[in-house]
Amino acid sequence: MINQEEMMVIINQEGTIVMINQERAMVIINQEGTMIIINQEGTIVTINQERTMDIINQEGTMVIKNQEETIVSINQVGTMVIINQEGTIVSINQEGTMVIINQEGTIVSINQEGTMVMINQDGTIVLINQKGMMVM
Repeated sequence: MINQEEMMVIINQEGTIVMINQERAMVIINQEGTMIIINQEGTIVTINQERTMDIINQEGTMVIKNQEETIVSINQVGTMVIINQEGTIVSINQEGTMVIINQEGTIVSINQEGTMVMINQDGTIVLINQKGMMVM
């Protein structure tokens, strides 16, 4: 079936609905309530009945968001970012450096050599490495 806006809608016997617009963007809704959206740039968004959302774009970046508002993003070079509902951010890159920023603004960074830097909200800096510890 095609309407005036040139949208095609297909419903099969299992109840799956497929909608395609003139730009070839597509929305698929199945009988379990899962919705898949594919735009003309190739980005794929999946939303299931538990409200978990997965997004994959053409560059290979994947984003997952669950009903508790936790977001996980993984890009094509392997950097992973996790953000929870309280606002804490954890980032891990392909070199093994991890950065944590909590909701109070404390920052902790740990690299693959084992050096740790912590900066709290009042500006105190703690550096711990193989040579020892320094508080500034």
